Amino acid sequence: MIKDYEGIIGAICGTVFTLFSQYILKNIGKIYFYINHYDIKEFEQNEYGETTYKNVNSFDVKNLRIIIDLELYNSSEIPKTMKNILICIYDKQKSVFKITPYDNKNNDNKNITSNYTVSKEVNVLNLEPKKCISKQFWFTVTDSNIIRTFKEFNKIYLTYNNEKNKHKKILINEKILHEM
Repeated sequence: MIKDYEGIIGAICGTVFTLFSQYILKNIGKIYFYINHYDIKEFEQNEYGETTYKNVNSFDVKNLRIIIDLELYNSSEIPKTMKNILICIYDKQKSVFKITPYDNKNNDNKNITSNYTVSKEVNVLNLEPKKCISKQFWFTVTDSNIIRTFKEFNKIYLTYNNEKNKHKKILINEKILHEM
């Protein structure tokens, strides 16, 4: 009796196997991170109200702006999501400072005048399949007491939750600042 349905059973099994293997192959892949530039600047306003930046060589400053230029590549064939994006400063394995970065290269970024752009906090990034995007994350710290404590900490990470809500941690730099 099974011999009568052998062809139908084979076709159904072949279809199920093909669908299952395509599903697995489409989901294979991950987000690749390329850190292009990492910079720390001290900023202040001049007598004209313009913000000026200068390089930092110690933690004895009033305020810091940390800028991270990176490229993100989604190697899978399905969209990937990054949620709850944070920049974290670690002391060994423990996070001691967390902040949501701003994005200078967001889709809503429009020049209001020639010298002013709007930056938004990065909460969620949706990465299209097989595409690379460029981002510039930044944040400021204006408390000089917190800045001085950065001297004791040793690593800066980008952390996020993926579409499966798994926590991921990407090393940005081994040292926050290489002091002279």
